[in-house]
Amino acid sequence: MSPYYQRIFLKYYLLVLMCMIPIAAVASFSGFCLQQQTILYRDKPWTSEKTYSWQEITEIDTFCTLGSKGWGGGFVIDLRDGTTINLAGWTTSFIAVYPDIVKALEGHKFAFNSTGVAPGCNVPYLRLLVQPP
Repeated sequence: MSPYYQRIFLKYYLLVLMCMIPIAAVASFSGFCLQQQTILYRDKPWTSEKTYSWQEITEIDTFCTLGSKGWGGGFVIDLRDGTTINLAGWTTSFIAVYPDIVKALEGHKFAFNSTGVAPGCNVPYLRLLVQPP
């Protein structure tokens, strides 16, 4: 590649990078953190963090659907105040922490709804979506 095209490529690369860094920085301040006794959750980067206890979970809704990128599943907790959090948003992390989720929910009453799991669902963690923790 000639130096002329390298400079053009570098300019576009820097422009895209300058646009993406603020978006990535803002998005990094929203999300959840699961702890033994609590769930920390921030819906949007500009909102304050909320703390929930595991006892505040009223229902767990699971789903598995076939989309343009293949099968995808979700494990959504519904909290008393109407907040919903999909704990399976990052599949690898969800599978790794699932035993801790089961332990945290032990002895707590909540509804479990797996009707959103489509027949033929082909995800490696299907068992986690169809059986209550």
